[in-house]
Amino acid sequence: MITIAVDAMGGDHAPRPEVEGSVLAAREFGVRILLVGQQSVVRAELARHATPNLPIEIVPASEVITMQDHPAQAFRRGVGRAVSQCQGRRFRAA
Repeated sequence: MITIAVDAMGGDHAPRPEVEGSVLAAREFGVRILLVGQQSVVRAELARHATPNLPIEIVPASEVITMQDHPAQAFRRGVGRAVSQCQGRRFRAA
């Protein structure tokens, strides 16, 4: 099974479109989704969708990179951010 990690906090209207698209991908293509972001926010949005038996997991990331963050510095700091949670990480198919 293919695994896709999604930065659930990565858009202007996050996490609504990221979660919605992830649910559709899991349902229609059978891919495993790792939603990376602020756990309580992602969980609340995920609860708005019918997701029983879908291979969707939440990977907690405590911080969010904002528009005010310099990209290179944000990446280097990385701790608790979605990109660093999945960087170099290998996921096994369920």
